[in-house]
Amino acid sequence: MIDDNKSFDEISSKYSKDIELVSNENEMIHLSLKMIEEYCEYVHKYSLKQYSPSVQKIIHYINMNLSKDLSLDEISNFMNMNLSYVSNLFKKETGMTIIYYLNHQRIKHSAYLLRNTQHNISYIAQQVGIYDLNYFSRIFKKYMGNTPTQYRKMINK
Repeated sequence: MIDDNKSFDEISSKYSKDIELVSNENEMIHLSLKMIEEYCEYVHKYSLKQYSPSVQKIIHYINMNLSKDLSLDEISNFMNMNLSYVSNLFKKETGMTIIYYLNHQRIKHSAYLLRNTQHNISYIAQQVGIYDLNYFSRIFKKYMGNTPTQYRKMINK
């Protein structure tokens, strides 16, 4: 967990000292994982700083549950808030609907998987919580300008 009072420079300084004290490979692996986790948490926290705690919580929930079949109902239940209120709050603060954000994150992650794995497109669609391959192809093309197959061919040239 990051300390709210620490700057990025202070965190870096702390870890540079810790690196000097590492005495074996296992300690280095453990320290590396700890550094990556803290850095990601720091970046995530401060990249969402402009949003209210409720919108931050929605964004975090979506990002952590991309592989699930998420709905507005599920998100509003998770937030223990009225669906209309959650939708309006999210749109007001981010300028986009929850569904747009959800689909954007899913497509962004699926593009990553298409670039970095050899999994078939159906498997990738399921990994991002979309179980209808035709729907996945349609929204992928809407956000990326190409179908998943075209995208994979283009990046593998």
